[in-house]
Amino acid sequence: MPAAFCGVYGHRPSETLLPRSGQFPWPPMPNAALVMAVQGPISRGAEDLELALSVLAGPEIGEDVAWRAELPAPRHQRLAEFRVGVLPPVPWIALDDRIAAALEDVTACLARAGCEVGRVQPEGLADWKEHYLLYRTLLVMMTSAGMPEERRQQILGWYRKHDDEFTRAAARGLEAPPGEYLLWIARREQYRAAWRDFFQEWDVLLAPAFSALAYPHV
Repeated sequence: MPAAFCGVYGHRPSETLLPRSGQFPWPPMPNAALVMAVQGPISRGAEDLELALSVLAGPEIGEDVAWRAELPAPRHQRLAEFRVGVLPPVPWIALDDRIAAALEDVTACLARAGCEVGRVQPEGLADWKEHYLLYRTLLVMMTSAGMPEERRQQILGWYRKHDDEFTRAAARGLEAPPGEYLLWIARREQYRAAWRDFFQEWDVLLAPAFSALAYPHV
């Protein structure tokens, strides 16, 4: 989203491809339970992402024994050989017409270039709302770790005042015991497995980075 809002390119890598030291607010020590946050390059062009990633990639201190990253060779050499999936509209998200039009333009260009293009819904990810609610819960749980109790209660009060399924999902991240976190991570791994299966068959998935255009900067 930061890159999309600024009209540039961004790459969100896998969780352990780049070291996590130096970011705020997490400490630099490895933590197997720490998920959701990664670092990645932002650049003016897609080609520069590969260069930046080659400079930044590496293990975190304490995770460097046997660490190795070997990217596979490209599946295809010609654009026309790629299978490109396009995510169907999500009914409960209002997508800006200009973003929808841009997505359709890209889809049409790829089809004219000879790509196999189709609207696809990855198996195991049929309920995007359930997927997003889990994301909200995990995100709040991770970002609120160590939060003072007074501040935690203030935020819970705001969530309860604006009660809906999204704020309830966020509130679960503030209130749940540690055991719930383990179950949520297990569900997250099911989603990750569904994506791995999807990309066995499809090379690319096109989807909007966000539902609205960038907010005005004032």
